[in-house]
Amino acid sequence: MVVLQRLNILHIIAAKEWGGGESSALAMCKAQQEEGHRIFVVFDHVSAAFMERFAPFAETLVLSMRYPQAIASAFALGNFLRKKNIHVIHTHTGKVVPLAVLAGFFLPTKLMAFRHNVLSNKKDLLHRILYRRIDAFLCVSKTVYDVQIKTIEPRLQKRVYQICNGIDTALYDRGSHAARPIRPDALTVGYAGRIEENKGIAVLLAAMEQMRDERVVLRIAGDSSGVYAQKMQKFCQERGLNEKVSWCGFQTDMAAFFDEIDVLVLPSIVAEAFGLVLCEAMYCGCPVIATRNGAQSEIVEDGESGYLVAPASSAEIAARLKDYMEHPQSIVQMGENARNRIAQNFTMDLWKKRMEQIYAEFFN
Repeated sequence: MVVLQRLNILHIIAAKEWGGGESSALAMCKAQQEEGHRIFVVFDHVSAAFMERFAPFAETLVLSMRYPQAIASAFALGNFLRKKNIHVIHTHTGKVVPLAVLAGFFLPTKLMAFRHNVLSNKKDLLHRILYRRIDAFLCVSKTVYDVQIKTIEPRLQKRVYQICNGIDTALYDRGSHAARPIRPDALTVGYAGRIEENKGIAVLLAAMEQMRDERVVLRIAGDSSGVYAQKMQKFCQERGLNEKVSWCGFQTDMAAFFDEIDVLVLPSIVAEAFGLVLCEAMYCGCPVIATRNGAQSEIVEDGESGYLVAPASSAEIAARLKDYMEHPQSIVQMGENARNRIAQNFTMDLWKKRMEQIYAEFFN
């Protein structure tokens, strides 16, 4: 068992919109506080609205992370690091790495960068210099890890770690989730997440159009006020899908949302770095349909806890929805398999153990 000193840990959050990376960072802060570490979070001005969510688990600070103001912020952050005796800085996007490097340049603070995207490392001189100042690259899935290993300088490969994201099971444990009723020839489908083109919303709606004559409805959870969301709502209106598609807006109780649907679909066109919403739904006993072009295939066992389909294939999604309708008992069985899959592999308790092992390499 790893016995680790209590650390002062700083997370830098600079996202404009709430998404899976921000949900993961929040779960990390909560988990690390539970382990006895002292947690701090620095927000950019544009992400200051997130402070209320982090406040119960961390001390917060707002700095401008947009250039040229970020140069002055680097000095302010450096003073903050010294004053609070910060042991570790965690970044959650590459855009703030230069700020973190400048702030901690003459300090013993360790810089550990979470990699939340399936992106290759850049090869220009500036980025190569920055990468050498990063003590650990923390990859949230094997998919991300493999890309990092392939595209980083060989001498830095030993700094690359795989530490899979996990869910805070306390948010989804209700003692027991109600068993999904077996309803022949009827299906409630769900989607949850950002309503953006690369998430494959149009593909899912095209699948719903193919299911026009079936007793299947779709509930979409997420901010539906954006330009792309409005475009998709217009699509539904033009294609006569309004009675089959409900735009539910942002949901504060996702466990309740998952209990109201039979199957969750994540039709991402791009490779997902992880798939937090898959884990959340599956832990609630909800089987899933996801594309096989990223870390989704690390989470979903095709044919066991859900189905994997080709990206941008509305026909495959429609076919799998019909499979669920024709074999409704599979929803119950796959839902049980899905919950066990997440409980055994993708929880924050497992994340904490792995994180403590990584910290121990640097501080014990």
